[in-house]
Amino acid sequence: MKQTVGIIIGVAVLIGSGFLVATSQNQEENPGGEEGVVITTSFYPLEFALERIVGELGTVTNIGAGRDPHDFEPSTQDMVALKRADAVVLQGADFEPWGDSVMASLEADGVPVIIATSDIELHEGGHEHGEDESHEEEHEDGQHDDTHESEHEEKHNDEHEPGVYDPHTWLDPVLFSDMVKHLATEIAALDPSNADAYMSNAAALQTELASLHTQYENRLANCELDEVITSHDAFGYLADRYDFKIHAIAGLSTQDTPSATTLAGLKKEAEEGIGAILLEESSITAYGETLARETGLQTLSLNPIAYSISANENYVTLMQSNLESFATALACNE
Repeated sequence: MKQTVGIIIGVAVLIGSGFLVATSQNQEENPGGEEGVVITTSFYPLEFALERIVGELGTVTNIGAGRDPHDFEPSTQDMVALKRADAVVLQGADFEPWGDSVMASLEADGVPVIIATSDIELHEGGHEHGEDESHEEEHEDGQHDDTHESEHEEKHNDEHEPGVYDPHTWLDPVLFSDMVKHLATEIAALDPSNADAYMSNAAALQTELASLHTQYENRLANCELDEVITSHDAFGYLADRYDFKIHAIAGLSTQDTPSATTLAGLKKEAEEGIGAILLEESSITAYGETLARETGLQTLSLNPIAYSISANENYVTLMQSNLESFATALACNE
């Protein structure tokens, strides 16, 4: 009798072991199991893109919903969500201040991390165009200012330290389309059995983004002005794409505060031909409102589409609203 029981238990163990092996292999082939691929990301534009790419084949969680990505830190609960994901998608370019440390932790736990901007040629940030030319003009008299040159070299070197690249690529619909393609390729590699669906979903979204790009081209094609003031330096890629200039009150982060020199310079720019100040909901708003009162410029609403998203809006509708604000500020003709 004992021998019979032993045989039964042995068979059960073997069957159970086989089941575990089969389950493990199935999870590797189909990340997320029956619920599909599980993706966790850091802020709204990536959530929007990933939900469109994944569709009904998985779930997307945004741990940064409603929070300014420039300064929030993941909570313990956020870290649990990140570590349970089949993949974590970050913007990169030092957009998430916590990105490097969290990425190291995730990769140590075997969670793949996808960087949305890894294939994008990023612009350097933190300095005005024409800075080098003005430096040369200062030395046309042949005098050599060692102190100034030292400061210039130090600043130039600092531009190549972490945090100097502009991460706001999603605000250019062409670059955002490139990001969508990259993300779809990465998700397809993660879950190859559904690769065709992911790539098809991405292509449909890219078609919408191509239409959005055309709307921007047409609406901003014939404008009387070519400069605007914005809350912070988030729209540089967009301005370069559609050939106008941005003067930002704050730097690349909403946590930056403008200096007295910056504000004085913006007042001067306003006198020389700027039609409006474009303000977002952030800690910089008060500076913009003060500047508007002092210069008499009108203020218009602008959304960097990072965290302040109403229930009846999405990336495309917000980009279209931004387009109308830019068109008004630049005095563009219909």
